[in-house]
Amino acid sequence: MNGSGLKKGDTAVVFGVGGVGIHAVMWAKSFGVVRVIAVDLVDSKLITARKYGADLTFNPSRDDVLGTVTREIESSG
Repeated sequence: MNGSGLKKGDTAVVFGVGGVGIHAVMWAKSFGVVRVIAVDLVDSKLITARKYGADLTFNPSRDDVLGTVTREIESSG
């Protein structure tokens, strides 16, 4: 059924939110992932990711993705 290992309550990070990435965001939400974090270099894609369920979005050209995502995951655990 779910080969990703994701389960309800998890946090998922999707790197690249083009067509496949947007589907990954929606798929993760459908499996009950509590927080979906989307990462992309294109701001318009991040806006779309929010529309389709991403809870947080980051652009690595200006955001400290590793540090911020690490803190988000640690704070949810």
